[in-house]
Amino acid sequence: MRKVNDARAYHACYDSYRSTLRRVALKDDFPAIDERLRAILRRYVPPLVVAADGPGGYTLNVDRPDLPEPRRYFGGVRVGKRYVSYYLMPVYLFPELLDDISPELKRRMQGKSCFNFARLDEPLMTQLADLTERGIQRFRQTGVAGVAVGKP
Repeated sequence: MRKVNDARAYHACYDSYRSTLRRVALKDDFPAIDERLRAILRRYVPPLVVAADGPGGYTLNVDRPDLPEPRRYFGGVRVGKRYVSYYLMPVYLFPELLDDISPELKRRMQGKSCFNFARLDEPLMTQLADLTERGIQRFRQTGVAGVAVGKP
């Protein structure tokens, strides 16, 4: 009986060790993911304005100081413990923008306007860049909250 318990303990310990290695390996990707997601948003500065840029995250607002802070938010990037999050308000305001995203990108969604990434997946980043561009176009077309973002 002792040998069976030792074997179970060994495998449990080994599985825990492998799981820890996977988490550490994923976190090694976080700086690259963070930089790639920030690059998607940086394309739109100006006309959008950087509200925060530091280790705590990156945030873009529309250029309307007369509006309260929550109504100015366009999107942002935040590094968490388990993934890097990309927030995009246009998909919250215009959910039809999500109609033609891939199932793979849809699986990365948490909530209505957040996409989480634990690995750098360039095809998904390209789709997210396209979705962001379509969100900017919708902001320009509709003048959300009286805001026309940049030149068409």
